[in-house]
Amino acid sequence: MWTQQELNELPLAVDVVETSLLDGVCTEQVYYQSHCYEGIPIRIFGYCSYPEDGPKGRPALLYIHGGGLTADRELTRLFARRGYV
Repeated sequence: MWTQQELNELPLAVDVVETSLLDGVCTEQVYYQSHCYEGIPIRIFGYCSYPEDGPKGRPALLYIHGGGLTADRELTRLFARRGYV
């Protein structure tokens, strides 16, 4: 894997590919760049949802899946309706 120093040196490159607003919740579909794996650049997909009035000053929740699951837009929207990012 990677050392902490390697991770710290990686620039945060976020690409917001779509933004939607529904029922007072803003949801962004995002990709961000990770380190290469076996010479292949890795892009990681996720959703970022927050209340319509913005994410600033709100508590954040990071939901990490595993075992073949996929990113869950509705789960991020559920927590955004409760005031989380």
